[in-house]
Amino acid sequence: MGEQKKEKTELLQILNAMDGQAEVGELSPTEWEYRYEIEYKLEQIFHREELYWQQRGDENWVLRGDANTQFFHQYANGRRRKNLIRSLENEHGVLRSQEDIENHATAFYKNLFGSTGDACLRLMDHFWFLIQIASSSLKTSRRRR
Repeated sequence: MGEQKKEKTELLQILNAMDGQAEVGELSPTEWEYRYEIEYKLEQIFHREELYWQQRGDENWVLRGDANTQFFHQYANGRRRKNLIRSLENEHGVLRSQEDIENHATAFYKNLFGSTGDACLRLMDHFWFLIQIASSSLKTSRRRR
């Protein structure tokens, strides 16, 4: 995002300089073509910025199609601040660094949903035989109809 901001600033400066030059004198066809290229690049940057901020907002912002306003930026940044976990308490104390919080959360869910290695769910030895019997009887009952 930083490189894009820098590029946008540079392009806006060039565009403003060219507009000043156009007010004083005539721009050549090559200069006009260059100016249109700059405008096109700026439009692409503005479009990418709008997509970025729409992704940071919730679906209501996207569905309503609200503009890229200061209020919207404050809302999106507020959501980020509200959703940030600043600290987490576990059996060993309080975790404050993002790395410690991420490691703890990852270990917690791996332990919760991970494999224990000793699965106690097994199929009966004659399971497939019972499936074949059920399938055969289903076919027979369909034929009788």
